[in-house]
Amino acid sequence: MKGLLLNQYFSVEKSFWMYLFGSILLVGALFMVGNTRIERVATFVPIVFMVSPALEVLKHESSSGWNKFALTLPLKRRQIVQSHYLFFVSSVLIGLVITMLLFSLVELMKGNVLTSSSVNSIMNAIGIGLIMGAVAYPLTYMLGTEKSDTVLITAVFSSIGLLLLGGFIFGILLETIPLTFLQQGNPDVLFSLGYLTMGIVIYLVSYFWAIKIYKQKEY
Repeated sequence: MKGLLLNQYFSVEKSFWMYLFGSILLVGALFMVGNTRIERVATFVPIVFMVSPALEVLKHESSSGWNKFALTLPLKRRQIVQSHYLFFVSSVLIGLVITMLLFSLVELMKGNVLTSSSVNSIMNAIGIGLIMGAVAYPLTYMLGTEKSDTVLITAVFSSIGLLLLGGFIFGILLETIPLTFLQQGNPDVLFSLGYLTMGIVIYLVSYFWAIKIYKQKEY
């Protein structure tokens, strides 16, 4: 498994560092604007940027022929899928670490940045990232890397669409269902936790679905 993960990293190494430094520069630029709403957008940047190289892995493996070669190795197809999903989660975590470090640094410099709203936005960003991966991997296994651009657009719109739909449904629940914990708690925190949980569940379901697709795939 370690070898598979390292192979994926080295296949997108340049993109990985480009997106890493790019996210740092963009977040810095957004903070310089000094607008609260724009600062909340900054919470999404590192995570979304860092999952981009992970989604490029399948395209690199296909163009280099690695995806076919890997099947000749003493590996189960389940392990190959597992390595893709682990690499993606690692990318999300790296994006999260970058976000927390940048926000902590700005908090020390100017204060009033690492607020409950920004924490909620970070949870939403993680949820968006996980749902993007949950949609992208099975569809790429199914449709092939030739459709990678279409798959990526579908993944982005799916994750944002679920965020907006979840917010709409949650708003209706707050107004129509007299649940004490919803009324007394912080609605934004509850929604972000719910969306993050949904992202984790969808990602896990996607993992098992992707294994089923990959086992049936013929090269």
